[in-house]
Amino acid sequence: MITRAQLKRQRQCLDVLSDARRQAARLVKQAQEESQAIRAQAVGEGYQEGILASAAAVAGFLAQERQLAADVQKRINGHARQLLSSALNHPDILLELVDEWLAALPDPASPAVLDLLIPEAARKSHAALKQRVESGWAGKFTLTYHDDSRFVMKYGDQLAEFDADAFMAAGMQRLVSADSLPEQCRALSETALGRLNEVFLQFASGDNLDKEEDN
Repeated sequence: MITRAQLKRQRQCLDVLSDARRQAARLVKQAQEESQAIRAQAVGEGYQEGILASAAAVAGFLAQERQLAADVQKRINGHARQLLSSALNHPDILLELVDEWLAALPDPASPAVLDLLIPEAARKSHAALKQRVESGWAGKFTLTYHDDSRFVMKYGDQLAEFDADAFMAAGMQRLVSADSLPEQCRALSETALGRLNEVFLQFASGDNLDKEEDN
């Protein structure tokens, strides 16, 4: 059972990924513009050193892009995991779950007891949880804490469960599987290689022309 707040926080994690992709694209564009500017200056002023500097700029970008991709992906995963962990450990998550579960239960006319099995980490919110159950449930209930990450509700033959660790693992897996940054970086590598090849061909062509003129 996923609440609107959980979906909102998951979208925030995906927004982090989109921002990182845009940042990587800006860095790539900047490197290409710098390379073109150096080459244009070299052609205009006739300096062969400038041509070599242009080629070196492209080669430098090519050498750094894979590390850039790895660093960005690492930061994305770390930040997303931190966001998910903070969101799932927030007391409001349990309170919202209690509200949704209680609203779905039948009238408490049955002699059955509502049992809530709660992660030990949430014990600090015991008073708020107890008050929330008391305000929304007229029948008997128990609040029991355990070392598991699962939040479980039992009432008669009804059972509901929320596993924070499993939810976070699924969210991270979705983030990793949806990420296309490595493929984008490989495509950029091919572009950079092509650009580097063009620069060296142009340099070699210009060098040959100079030799012919000298002869």
